[in-house]
Amino acid sequence: MFNEPDHDDLVRVFTGTNFGPVSDTSEGRKLLVADCVMKRACGFRSGKTIEWICKELGLLTDKGTPRKRAKMWAYTYIANQIAVDKLLGHLLTKEIERFDRKWR
Repeated sequence: MFNEPDHDDLVRVFTGTNFGPVSDTSEGRKLLVADCVMKRACGFRSGKTIEWICKELGLLTDKGTPRKRAKMWAYTYIANQIAVDKLLGHLLTKEIERFDRKWR
């Protein structure tokens, strides 16, 4: 099975780049890479730097086509991020409601 990009590889390929605060963490870097792979899978272009990074990680071919397992990883990674964000948002909302009821 395809191995997702690990921390050391991400640090190596992101050295000398600046994608803003999102690229400060491994999770943010993975999200940038997954986003690029999904854009390429849909026929859209990303910036040259992030596409070069994806090629260095072996996620894109030399022509910029996403590899099959890279597409599966990117889709799963983004879907999991969305699910986690929804779950955390739901839990936070419930906690705020509980706090409001307690202190009214």
